[in-house]
Amino acid sequence: YLGTDGVYYTKEDGVFLFQPETEAISMLAEGSMTDIYSYSTIQDKCIYSKDGKMMVFIAGKEEGSSTEGDRLYYKENYDGAKPVLITEDASGFTWVNDECLVYFSNSSLYYYDFYKATLLAENVRDYMINEDGTKLIYAMSTDDYSENYPYYLMDFEDLTRSETIGYSSYGEFICSDDFSEILYIEEGTLYLFKDLEEKTMIASNITQCYMQKGDEGNTIYYLANGDEVVSAYDFVKDIYLESDQKIIEKPVEGEDDYFERMEEYDKKVSRDLLREQLKDYTYDYLERTLFSYKDGKTTVISENVTEYLTGWYYRAYEEKRNVPCIYIRLEEEVPTIIFDGS
Repeated sequence: YLGTDGVYYTKEDGVFLFQPETEAISMLAEGSMTDIYSYSTIQDKCIYSKDGKMMVFIAGKEEGSSTEGDRLYYKENYDGAKPVLITEDASGFTWVNDECLVYFSNSSLYYYDFYKATLLAENVRDYMINEDGTKLIYAMSTDDYSENYPYYLMDFEDLTRSETIGYSSYGEFICSDDFSEILYIEEGTLYLFKDLEEKTMIASNITQCYMQKGDEGNTIYYLANGDEVVSAYDFVKDIYLESDQKIIEKPVEGEDDYFERMEEYDKKVSRDLLREQLKDYTYDYLERTLFSYKDGKTTVISENVTEYLTGWYYRAYEEKRNVPCIYIRLEEEVPTIIFDGS
């Protein structure tokens, strides 16, 4: 694999790095390794500290290992240095600063200072570190399968204490690089938490949100549902409604055309049941509006939005801002459904 700092390759006895500038070959890890292409990207698995003195990398499982994660190593950047095992069961890591990192193992989050590992929290589903490496925000899974996940703030100066800063629905929890702005949706309401002190409600009845980061401040985009509630039956052309309303009583055995009338009555009962089910199936988000929010000002971007997707582009070792991708389809025609009772 061609990485930014050289060529990574595997052999039977380990994973190696060839650096073209110095023609140096370094063994990153020994032993039977998983295929190098089973990694998501090698840049995400092998990262130098900012001062360049230390390298941390994930290097696959031992043959026959039953662990969920891979082995995590560090290696000091000098001739003759050998990799040192941190844990045999890691699924990810992030540098805090040049002297410590956090890593993920079996849904638990650990702090490691190259002397010992400290458990920070269990049942963690996501975490973020601010750009100066002083604070950590992490989300925890709940035992009751709740859609609102609690988020906690921890200062790396005190690893024994954390505080709840909010609950987020469906994992919608977005932070600026310095944690000066935190955006999250709780029970359909969008909140902005500024400087870890002031919480502002921006809007309610929200389904999605996104933060575009910029040099002149961050811009928030969010999608709000309309107030109108409609049912699936509102989109149905019920061609049997008028005739079914005339069928009031159940036929009595022995009457003329009993079997034919009973068959029509049964069909009518079946259609009535389906009508009630369609009426119970309601929607409250057909007419959605896309807004932007910046510096306390809300602006309507577009009404009648039927699709809103966000994404971002990222290239390893290259500084790039997140770029929002917004797809809008206007004046959508609502299809007419012919209700034939089936």
